[in-house]
Amino acid sequence: MTTIELPPTDKISHGYAPTYEALAHRYGPHTTLAEIGVGNGAGLLYFRRLFGPGARIVGVDHHMGWIEEARRFGFSAILMDQEDPGLPDQLRLYAPELQLIVDDASHAYEATIATYDHLWPLVAPGGTYVVEDWSHLSYGPRFAEWAEGLIPTPRHGVADVHEVRIIPEGLIVITKTGALA
Repeated sequence: MTTIELPPTDKISHGYAPTYEALAHRYGPHTTLAEIGVGNGAGLLYFRRLFGPGARIVGVDHHMGWIEEARRFGFSAILMDQEDPGLPDQLRLYAPELQLIVDDASHAYEATIATYDHLWPLVAPGGTYVVEDWSHLSYGPRFAEWAEGLIPTPRHGVADVHEVRIIPEGLIVITKTGALA
């Protein structure tokens, strides 16, 4: 039997595990999720271990080498730039909506916002969109201001955003209104 050595993931070293463990508990083993920016595949493997074999997990990256790595580990993978307006249509081929979308791609402010704008409609009612590593960058305060602008209040915010949590370790966790199906 061949053993594949699992690459380490920064999701643990950055302190994200408690958040992802809570999401795994909430959504269960039949979660549909996408990770935007798969890198060496470590995040996809982490999610597989966390959510189990019943989860539908798809990775997205603009680098063919990373897509090949994701496929080597048995994941569905889409070769596409995170800002491509065709990305939602490609993701819908795997699942009409997703309980969890994790943006761990470029970490560039404009690209991250564009990705959120394209993919937020794919988040299932009660689902979650996560932006990783926002506080590790020089423009981190811009990300926090953007996220705060999503918080629904009587005067502003996004109507279908239920909650926004800005976690200082580097996560922005945005939950959509509605109940999980």
